[in-house]
Amino acid sequence: MQNRDHLTDSTEKPKNETNIINPGSSPVYVSPKQIVARVVSDIKKVTVKATFKDDIIKFQLPTSSGLFELENEVAQRIKLQNKRVRLKYRDEDDDMILLACDADLHNLLGNSPSNNCIIKLSIQLVDE
Repeated sequence: MQNRDHLTDSTEKPKNETNIINPGSSPVYVSPKQIVARVVSDIKKVTVKATFKDDIIKFQLPTSSGLFELENEVAQRIKLQNKRVRLKYRDEDDDMILLACDADLHNLLGNSPSNNCIIKLSIQLVDE
C-alpha cells in the first residue's frame, strides 16, 4: 500500500514557493493563471496601421514578432493570403523604407519610444 503522507491536495499551497510577482518579499501563492496573465500583460506591443489601396487596418503586434508573422497578419486581415506582400514605412527623412527582413522590423520596433507607438505601413503586392 502506498504511503499517502507525502501526497498533498492539488489546491494546497506548495511549501517551498517563490513570490514571482514581487521577488524578495514574503512568499505568496501564485496560480498558473496569474502567471500567464502577468506574462501576457508584460508583452510589449505596438499598434500597426497598414494601408492597402483604400483599406486601412489597425491591430496590436508584439514587438517580439518577426517579419513573417507581420506579413501573415496583414495578408490575412486584408484578404491577401495567397499573395506575396511587401511592407514599407516612411522614415524620418520622408523616404519609403522596405521591411526586407526581421532585422529591419526589429530596428523599426526598437526605435518605438513606448507601448503607445503606432507603426504606419504601406502594403504593396509583389509581382512574381
